[in-house]
Amino acid sequence: QCGAGPNVVLLPSGLVLRHCNTMPHIARIVQRQVVGGQSVAATLEATQLKVVGNAAMQRGDCIQAIDAYTEALNINGSHISHTILSNRSAAHLLKGDGLSALEDADSVIALKPAWHKGYVRQAEALTALDQKQKALEAWTRALELEDSLMESPEFLQKFRELKRRVDGSKSGEQIPGSGDSDGAESSVRKQKI
Repeated sequence: QCGAGPNVVLLPSGLVLRHCNTMPHIARIVQRQVVGGQSVAATLEATQLKVVGNAAMQRGDCIQAIDAYTEALNINGSHISHTILSNRSAAHLLKGDGLSALEDADSVIALKPAWHKGYVRQAEALTALDQKQKALEAWTRALELEDSLMESPEFLQKFRELKRRVDGSKSGEQIPGSGDSDGAESSVRKQKI
């Protein structure tokens, strides 16, 4: 027995804490687990800057968006960094800076390798840099991680166009959305593009 506080606390991460004798002590531990050690205020500030950046992107103001995303990244290096980097990658691309867009996309992938959006950003940046084969590989990886992309006309258009540019649509190969009888998704998976 340890005073009036709980002896064992189980968090979603499976961490077992013993001898947590006060609620403030538990709150500090939970905060470190939930927001990666960042203060709630810092996380909220970074999120607000992300919202400012998103609004700037909607207006087409990529410079203000990049500034807001960069400021947010300087505040918060925790659990939302991958989304901020992804958005900043898109802003760099809108600005015409494919290299910076690729750097941010690569950082997204390093932070969250199972998140399809990093590969989408990487593919868009590689396409802008005219690295078609690598872009096609990134699009394919995004599709492997998120097969609902096959339902996106924008994705299908970008994928088909890039595929045509890479290999000239060799006879016998099916391109997603080109009327193949097995369905676009199965065609892409069969090809292992």
